[in-house]
Amino acid sequence: MKSLVLCIFWLFSVVAWAESGLEPSTNIDDDAQPILNYFTHSDAEYGISLHKLTWYEAQLYCAAQKYVLANIPSYSAQVALTQFIQGSGIDNLMLLTNEPIWVSGTNQGLASQYVWHSSGARIYYKNFLKTPTSANRCVAINGITGDWTDENCRDKHYFVCEKQTCPA
Repeated sequence: MKSLVLCIFWLFSVVAWAESGLEPSTNIDDDAQPILNYFTHSDAEYGISLHKLTWYEAQLYCAAQKYVLANIPSYSAQVALTQFIQGSGIDNLMLLTNEPIWVSGTNQGLASQYVWHSSGARIYYKNFLKTPTSANRCVAINGITGDWTDENCRDKHYFVCEKQTCPA
């Protein structure tokens, strides 16, 4: 069933690209910075990139690094991420104060239902600053406040990747 849902989601994504008249690009900027500033929470390792990509490009970039665009399945994961950013000593922390940071949330498959694209799981924990619009389909977070916003998937933003780690 999960495979069917992911397949349908992929099909909708391709249709959205086709309808927009834009060709999906697999060429990601060769100057893209590596995933930086790793931290671990629960059974996942996260990494933040200070390079701006579209939501689609961020998905590809994370995958090329053997990561996925991050899920935020709980309040504790949200707090861990924002505390890490606030206490990380990232030289460019000011870049993250008012900039959305891509995570894998989207409602491209079904407008009324947000899912974590990376896992296919429905989003139950939500922290949207305001009610999402129907025009924007991808989820970003504010790294300082933790508030979520719905953004145009083709806009370029910073992003956070995630990789599951083996439980100790």
